[in-house]
Amino acid sequence: MKKVAEKCGLPPSTLYAISSGDTNFENVGISTFVKIADALGMTADELYMGKVDDTERYALTQEEKRYRSASPTAKAAIAASVQAIAASIGEGMGTYRYDFEVTA
Repeated sequence: MKKVAEKCGLPPSTLYAISSGDTNFENVGISTFVKIADALGMTADELYMGKVDDTERYALTQEEKRYRSASPTAKAAIAASVQAIAASIGEGMGTYRYDFEVTA
């Protein structure tokens, strides 16, 4: 608990009071709640709802790895595809704004 307290910048006594029930959960401030969630590597929603879906997180990580290992030519092709798709969506929706930057 001490490591988590250090990570989120809270006194260990605060975390203990929350986890033991000495501090009513509804009385925990949102900033404290978000700090705890961040320190645990969770979203505030995951912490509040009590569930973590690593499947989606893992899939995003795999996509990110694939993109990062792509050649500059492949990254440029991906950027062109995304821009073309965004432009075609924009035509059907009036205006559509997209920002996409290729990094080598």
